[in-house]
Amino acid sequence: MTIKKRVLTYLSVFTFIGAIALLVAPLNAQSATTTPVMYGTQSIGNLTDSAATGAVTSTDTVMSYTKQLVTGEVITGNVQEMSISKTVTTIMSGNNNLFVVSGGPIKILEITAYVSTVIEAKSCLINYNIDPTLPATDTPFATDTTALEINADAADTLYTWDGVIANDLTATTNGVALGVAALSGLIVPAGSIELAAVVSTSATGAITVYMRYIPLSTSSVVTAAP
Repeated sequence: MTIKKRVLTYLSVFTFIGAIALLVAPLNAQSATTTPVMYGTQSIGNLTDSAATGAVTSTDTVMSYTKQLVTGEVITGNVQEMSISKTVTTIMSGNNNLFVVSGGPIKILEITAYVSTVIEAKSCLINYNIDPTLPATDTPFATDTTALEINADAADTLYTWDGVIANDLTATTNGVALGVAALSGLIVPAGSIELAAVVSTSATGAITVYMRYIPLSTSSVVTAAP
């Protein structure tokens, strides 16, 4: 065999071995998990890395960053709209916690709610309330303490807010209404966003509140209240 043929033969063998190695070698998933991930054998959700939060850092693994992407919670230097929801399963008299704002202010773009379980047949008045960490002064969304009466409201009743702090919520019984943006947006500091209720002790039923917002800093985080 000539030298030229030998060289070509060796190259062919090495190319074949390299192709096989790529097919059978474990995929380096850049993950904190200790179990190797083979092609097609394990999903992202099975890896142990928790989803990253806030701005992406140099210490985030690819898996934590991917999980953050999947849940739609990546914050970069650019403005990005986000959304969150919370279901209140029993409406207590007073302030029912919905969302916790931490790390910096946010801008609320829209906040709507659906009755997910029929409301008990008794007087129950509701409105939203902003309870900042500082200053210690609440800001209710309502004309006064009468707010919106939801006595015996049926499932899928829709509650919307027109973006004016001084106005009451509006109920739409057929569950269909135009989206109402909060004008140029309502800036809210760190603290709590609450569903305030005036009711005798409590009312059964459930309301799911949905909020669209923009973080105003890479440290701003909104979580559903426990």
